[in-house]
Amino acid sequence: MEIIEKENAVKNMKSIAKDQIIKYRKVHNKKYREIGKAFYQLGSAMSEEAPWFVHIGACYQELSSMWDKQVTKDWEPVNDIMHDYKGITDGWNVILSLYGKIKEKQTEILNLDEHKNEKDSANARLSTYRIAVETEQKLFKQELGVDMTRVGQRFLEEQLNFHQQVAERLDRLYVECTDMGNIAQESVTIDEHPVHTHASVAASNQEVIFINESINGYFQWAPHSDPFTCKVGTPMRSSKFGGIKPFINYQVTPSFRNYQVSRRYKHFDWLHERLVEKFGAVIPIPPLPEKQVTGRFDEDLIEHRNTRLQHFSDRICRHPVLANSEVWRHFVTQVDHTEWTQGKRKAEVDQNVGIALLNIIDVPSVDEE
Repeated sequence: MEIIEKENAVKNMKSIAKDQIIKYRKVHNKKYREIGKAFYQLGSAMSEEAPWFVHIGACYQELSSMWDKQVTKDWEPVNDIMHDYKGITDGWNVILSLYGKIKEKQTEILNLDEHKNEKDSANARLSTYRIAVETEQKLFKQELGVDMTRVGQRFLEEQLNFHQQVAERLDRLYVECTDMGNIAQESVTIDEHPVHTHASVAASNQEVIFINESINGYFQWAPHSDPFTCKVGTPMRSSKFGGIKPFINYQVTPSFRNYQVSRRYKHFDWLHERLVEKFGAVIPIPPLPEKQVTGRFDEDLIEHRNTRLQHFSDRICRHPVLANSEVWRHFVTQVDHTEWTQGKRKAEVDQNVGIALLNIIDVPSVDEE
């Protein structure tokens, strides 16, 4: 898997997306406002000779606000998905580096003259790790294909929508001005682009993670016995210490329960740390939305963070191992404060974390070449 090539491509696109977001909001928006203001000023100064310039000015003021809104529909989703995969490719770098170190350690053990049991154990562990990594690679490529296809289609659809709306607005402006009899009757060809719309658990906790071998020779994580989803929504402002310390609660509702739990961003952050600690040696964990020092209670930021937390939860639910993990199920179901605290402590002292996760991965019997 050419992880470095993918990582560089993701970083480059994330940089481009952030640059476009800034241009949409600070350059294009400002430029159209200035154009609108200039035309409006010209029309006001020539109200008898060329009053239609006031209409052009008003139109460009309207277009400036369209640029500001458009960025949330095309470039922000691109930036968000690149943020996700930057975090995931970072996780892959850690995994592949760790795998290389374990392989080197195995070579040292195999070069020893004695210690047959230790050699057998080293071979078994490396084989388990290799199969686990191959299994996760296959899932990663599947997720990558789905996500990149979806974000690419959405980007093109929103670009087509936007430019068609701009063309239609300018076309209406032209009709308004020609109806006033002040602009020469010359036909203007507007390119019209067709806009295509695309259709965009409950199971017992397992201490063993199974890997199956498919009939075509691929390894794959054993599928979840009862897949489920989680809805993250209804952000609610709350506080403690008599209102001195405000915060936002996000309501998390798993599809297999008819009640919701309240979680703050810091709880998601704790969950992310546990997932990375336990599974990060084998499975790259998707990142959370970036932390904010200022503007945490801005409505747009809260809405955007809620969307990103939903995407994070969707990714966890789609993964057959992470979705069935005890810490994730604890996070989305526990409402009792005492049991919530006890579950957190249990997760924090879990011994099967990092490379020790291999102790609970059950792989098919394979013939080593």
